[in-house]
Amino acid sequence: MHIKKLVLDDFKSFGRETTIPFYDDFTVVTGPNGSGKSNIIDAVLFALGLARTRGIRAEKLTDLIYNPGHADEASEAAGPREASVTVVLDNEDRRLSRSQVVNAAGSDDVGDVDEVTVRRRVKETEENHYSYYYLNGRSVNLSDVRDLLAQAGITPEGYNVVMQGDVTEIINMTPSERRSIVDEIAGVAEFDEKKADAFEELETVEERIDEADLRIGEKEDRLDQLADERETALEYQSLKEERAEFESYLKAAELEDKRSELAGVEKTVEAREQDLADAEAALAERQDQVDELDADHETLTREIERKGEDEQVRLRSEIEETKGEIARLEGEIEAAEERIAEAESDRREAFVALDRKEERVEEIAEEKRSVKVERASVAGELEEKREALAEIEAEIDAVDAEYDELKAELRSLEDRQRELESERADRQREKDGLLDEARRRSSELDDRRAELAETTERLPDLRAELSDLASELDIAVAAGVRIEGVELRGRDVSAGRGFQQ
Repeated sequence: MHIKKLVLDDFKSFGRETTIPFYDDFTVVTGPNGSGKSNIIDAVLFALGLARTRGIRAEKLTDLIYNPGHADEASEAAGPREASVTVVLDNEDRRLSRSQVVNAAGSDDVGDVDEVTVRRRVKETEENHYSYYYLNGRSVNLSDVRDLLAQAGITPEGYNVVMQGDVTEIINMTPSERRSIVDEIAGVAEFDEKKADAFEELETVEERIDEADLRIGEKEDRLDQLADERETALEYQSLKEERAEFESYLKAAELEDKRSELAGVEKTVEAREQDLADAEAALAERQDQVDELDADHETLTREIERKGEDEQVRLRSEIEETKGEIARLEGEIEAAEERIAEAESDRREAFVALDRKEERVEEIAEEKRSVKVERASVAGELEEKREALAEIEAEIDAVDAEYDELKAELRSLEDRQRELESERADRQREKDGLLDEARRRSSELDDRRAELAETTERLPDLRAELSDLASELDIAVAAGVRIEGVELRGRDVSAGRGFQQ
């Protein structure tokens, strides 16, 4: 790969579009001082993004735009000013594959990649200035251009472009600094950087793995805690359900006992009511008897008044007996009334106890409803715990998946590191071979220089000997002498003079 041509348009001293071809072997640009030779190198550095603004002898990008320096052309260039440089790279050797160019351009529409065209344009407006990069006609970023060129071994830190003073600087470098340059040119430095990047990425992955392990540990601790809480909740729910069941049995038994007691009280009330009815009936009967006795008493009183005293005494005796019977009957009535009062009191107490039992039944029913509500609440809370547990298990699965991905990425990076180390070892062996070859060539060059110096020292003697031989040859030719079967003829042997057999 090499630069095929360079197109400059309003760049620095090139006020119009100028195309400069570059050939396969060696191209030299010559000219007097101030003719713009260095601007060509600046254009290459500018277009390929290989140097900062100061590296191409400009304070800012707008200083790279052609400035005519007089009013006529300046007035014609009113409005936005811009400059552009296009570098056409010969890629027939496919140093850059089509896929690499397509990836850098971000589009399949890159045309033929036998030529890779990199163009940079800087534009100045009244408000600001802008810089644009194009790869085979597609708009790209500087990083895209640099990444693509780096794949062809063209980097800002490399020695693809040797500036003025670089040779002197290389001569004055220490051996270790020269070694770094050789590593850079041989590509070893790139693999060292890739190795360092791989180690950094490996360290980052290890940190991420440690972080993932920490998160997994936290999740496992949380999972153990939730498992304990789940076991406690399940045990609590089981005990609560068992308690509710036993309480329901107890309430049912108490309710049945209360119902039995209520039935007994109702039977007692009915019996007392029957006794009361019997007592009232007996009282009514006794009252009737009292009424009859009162009627008899009045009758007897009238008869006593009508009969004599003897009869009166007898009657009084009967009256006293009747009064005694009345008193006895009144005592029985009072006793019956007391029994009726007691029965009424027992009845009221039975109704009060019945009301209390009904209230207790209502309380039991309310407690039963509360137990059902609390049971539903516990079921909802258990369902929430189950959902939280499912979410944490899903999160743990996600962390496990991420951990597996990180482990796979780590293995890939380790494989890549081994490949880079192997490639670096190959590069090192190749570099050592190149250094051995360079030392051998240097030794041969020293030998040739020594031989050249020795030959140079002998050159005056050889010239003198050649002059003597030429004189003798001239004499022999003039005499027509044959030497060892060789016929000598006159030829010019000085300053281009020679001889033949």
